[in-house]
Amino acid sequence: MTVKFAYLIIAHTEPDMLKALLRCLDDERNDIFLHIDAKSPMRYEDFQAIPRRSKITVMPRLDIQWGGSSLVRLEMDLLEAAVRQGPYDYYHLLSGQDFPLRSQDEIHAFFEARNGTEFVSIEEEKTKKPSIQWRYRYYHWLKDFYGRKKGLVGHLEDVLIALQKPFVRRDRNCVYGGGHQWFSITGAFAEYAAAHRDWVRKRFRFTYCCDEIFLQTLLLQSPFQENLNRAPDMPGCLQCARMIDWDRGGPYTFTIDDLDMLLASPALFARKLSMANGPCRQLTEALEDRIAR
Repeated sequence: MTVKFAYLIIAHTEPDMLKALLRCLDDERNDIFLHIDAKSPMRYEDFQAIPRRSKITVMPRLDIQWGGSSLVRLEMDLLEAAVRQGPYDYYHLLSGQDFPLRSQDEIHAFFEARNGTEFVSIEEEKTKKPSIQWRYRYYHWLKDFYGRKKGLVGHLEDVLIALQKPFVRRDRNCVYGGGHQWFSITGAFAEYAAAHRDWVRKRFRFTYCCDEIFLQTLLLQSPFQENLNRAPDMPGCLQCARMIDWDRGGPYTFTIDDLDMLLASPALFARKLSMANGPCRQLTEALEDRIAR
């Protein structure tokens, strides 16, 4: 049996990292769907020829603001585009600073042996926190205008949210889930998600940082919740088969000193990596050399 993958990549910085990632994903069993942020100076034509065996599809460039619902829209755009071109057995969402820790043969064998399992991080306590519930309980009408730089527009939005609090509760009649943004989901759930795009849009338009919430919430309303990759005390990042270190950073950028730890991890992908300095570049190059052997 040949397991087919769709890799959905969201990139905006570090062209050398993106090139290395594309080289490591290049395989006749994989198709790649690439989005480069409209604000980025990177150009699609600099990357389209890198995969020799994978088909690469480039997405219309959107101006994505950190924390805005534009990111939810983009992830749904990627899923829909891949579902239309598929079918695929698994759909993997990666950033341009994610990187595989195993060869494609090993990754394909892993998912073939666990076909039907949804690798989505759902952290039980996350959506119980008022600071998280605030993200989807009220309308964040202006978030896609200011991103990380709050400024006057952000302060105006604080006032608009304060005015809503006595009257607005968008989160009624729904069980919310939250976890890591990045996922590896089955073709069946990807098709289900694409078919429920209107539900996602209505519930998560004008929300804040719900790229970490919308897919988990949809999954918990679906029959696929029974297929989650979960075990007692399993860290959220390993639920989605990623190694992500939030203890040392936001998240921490791995270096060559972490090579042995990453290779010993049960994770299949790591976030995040960089080529911005020597120790980080050395790690990426060492992983690429190992994967390419």
